Amino acid sequence: MANQETRLFTISLWQVQQTEYPCEMTWRGKLQSLPDGEAYYFRDWEVLIEHLEKMLTVRGEPLDPQEVEP
Repeated sequence: MANQETRLFTISLWQVQQTEYPCEMTWRGKLQSLPDGEAYYFRDWEVLIEHLEKMLTVRGEPLDPQEVEP
């Protein structure tokens, strides 16, 4: 069995009005690691996933997805 480490995160989502099209709203978000407070802001899912993977890096090596239990 692999060495398991638990990480806690909060993801905050909110809508903002676009400056070019005031009638349209767009989503923004913040990913924050707990309890250390490391945080990243994002505007799309690809950036969220990128930062989440970066925050889950263990000792400079990416987390092996096959070692994660569902």
